[in-house]
Amino acid sequence: MEALAVREEMTMAETNNKKRLLVVEDDKMVLSILREYLLTDYNVCCADTGKEALEILEYARPDCILLDYKMPVMDGPAVLKRIRQTGKLNDVPVIFLTSASDPESVAECLSFHPADYILKPVGKATLLHRLSRVLG
Repeated sequence: MEALAVREEMTMAETNNKKRLLVVEDDKMVLSILREYLLTDYNVCCADTGKEALEILEYARPDCILLDYKMPVMDGPAVLKRIRQTGKLNDVPVIFLTSASDPESVAECLSFHPADYILKPVGKATLLHRLSRVLG
């Protein structure tokens, strides 16, 4: 997504009072489905790589980040570590999205202290419920 379009999308949230979400998912089909699930209730900005997410976060401040745990090149934990190193987004909740449900993977995911983690595939009702719980 181009930087100008992202800026406009995030700025729009200031006028319609919807919470802003950044959804980071490398599978374009899953990203599209998640976006459709969320558009009615949230302003949604999407990134399909960790690098793109970090670029967006240089000038946009979402209310929550949905972050794919396993991605090529820069995975979710690496992105979260970079976000936390900046310090300015430490209060932004991050929810990991993962398809790994074995106890070891879940424990590893939780070791990064996300606000929550959601197993994929996820239904719309579950996603909206979990987001509302994290966002209050």
